[in-house]
Amino acid sequence: MAEIIASGVWDLIGAARPSIADPFLPRKIEEGRYDEIRECIGCDVCIMKGDG
Repeated sequence: MAEIIASGVWDLIGAARPSIADPFLPRKIEEGRYDEIRECIGCDVCIMKGDG
């Protein structure tokens, strides 16, 4: 996602699931902390357990 935005081709990406999996996603991308991002794998466990 960060590469797409940095390319200048797009200026918006919808990221509902990734934002649920890691609520600090925008801050981590902004700070270049890509290795700390909790990736969404689409299993809905984060929603079911409420630990989003």
